[in-house]
Amino acid sequence: MNFVVFDRTTESKHSTSSFSFPLESPAITVKSVKVHVVVMNMPLLLECDAKGYPVPWIAWARNTQVLQNTTGEPNYLYLRNVTLEKAGNYTCLAGNSVGNSSYTVYVKGKDSCLFVFFILIAYLRDFNSPYFYV
Repeated sequence: MNFVVFDRTTESKHSTSSFSFPLESPAITVKSVKVHVVVMNMPLLLECDAKGYPVPWIAWARNTQVLQNTTGEPNYLYLRNVTLEKAGNYTCLAGNSVGNSSYTVYVKGKDSCLFVFFILIAYLRDFNSPYFYV
């Protein structure tokens, strides 16, 4: 196992303490679900985080093409309005000097009329509405 060692001498210069940190390949901590069904022309925020040592870099790709991140935060990918052209696989990539890791989510656009209809049905069913019979 590889370690990074830091030495620090105290102000009295009589003792030295060492800290060792094991090198770790990135492990993605996922905060986005595997499949996102989004109403067409609505925004979507994808989130991904990774831990490891050294601290991993994070990037996003769509269908294997690396994307330019406009949020200023690499952990997030913001899609301004989801369209059929923007549907597909979005992959969070994380890496450091030890290794790489990735996690892919699928984004699918849904027609707004059908989506609202299904939400209304789910709402009525969940609350046992007298107006909804199955």
